[in-house]
Amino acid sequence: MAPGTALHVLHVVPTLRPGGMELALARVVNGLLSRGVTHSIIVLKGEALIRDRIDPAVRIHCVHAGAHDPLVALCLRRLILSEAPSVIHARNLGAWPEIAAARLMAYPLVPLVFSFHGVAEAKPVPARWRLLCRILSRLTSEVFTVSEGSKRFLVEHVGLREQDVAAIPNGVDTRRFAPAQRAHTTSELLVGTVGSLAPVKNQALLIRACARVIQQGLALRLDIVGEGRERPARGTCSVTGFDRKSPPAWPHRRHPGLSQQPGPICAPERQRSESECLVRGHGLRLGLHRQPGRRGGRNRRSRLRRVAVRAWRRKCADGINRRSGRQSRTTAGARPGSS
Repeated sequence: MAPGTALHVLHVVPTLRPGGMELALARVVNGLLSRGVTHSIIVLKGEALIRDRIDPAVRIHCVHAGAHDPLVALCLRRLILSEAPSVIHARNLGAWPEIAAARLMAYPLVPLVFSFHGVAEAKPVPARWRLLCRILSRLTSEVFTVSEGSKRFLVEHVGLREQDVAAIPNGVDTRRFAPAQRAHTTSELLVGTVGSLAPVKNQALLIRACARVIQQGLALRLDIVGEGRERPARGTCSVTGFDRKSPPAWPHRRHPGLSQQPGPICAPERQRSESECLVRGHGLRLGLHRQPGRRGGRNRRSRLRRVAVRAWRRKCADGINRRSGRQSRTTAGARPGSS
């Protein structure tokens, strides 16, 4: 970059929804605008749901890329040439392959930075992804993660070389996120967590830990703020019936709704904007606070697909039976005296 030229960063993200990585991107973009750094954002899938949190001067391009779409790289190449960025910043694995391929087709070659912010599910990385990430690391200018734990993940589970990965920890605004000076009206200990309700966040471990503390005789309240697959389907639930030998566990991932599951976790009796779960066996107050977000209809679409497939199979089977019946009647009519 020539001296005196303003720095322009092109950010590439898989989605722009109310998630931790996306909200951190909005804060970084808004904070660097006052320092003369300009930005533009490419969203590969979906709409920019947090557009209101980003400065209006920032251009946002929604590509609406499909799965395994070969034309995405060409579209990204056109955006790179039109934006003419000083550096490209790809965030997370979902945005890395397409922008790396598009960058190789654009001249002059723009420096590419990749940052890893975590995975949605704790499961083994497929062999094809490990091979692809090793190739992409050779085509990328810089690779960094936001914690030492995520760096170890890239080195041990993905196979990147340790010397090729840097760690830049996420910062915390200690002036904003500081203990409030307020008087406690109750004697119970208040524990809180904010994050997406996904299996990888492991809120179940926190709930079991709080249950052990309560077993020792300490009054405790646990507040969980977030939205995600692990949240009960109706937004509220009542947790009862736990004894001291079975501490409360978070809803099982195979039954996220729990509205049809009998036993210790039951369906809610009434709706509230700020719901409460009462673990009466331990005296644990668990507050579930809804975080604004976008609800998906994945389960409903899956049920509709299954119903359509079953109907199509029945229709095909009926057609085959009718054809075979006509053929048998025709054969019988063609053989006089066979009866």
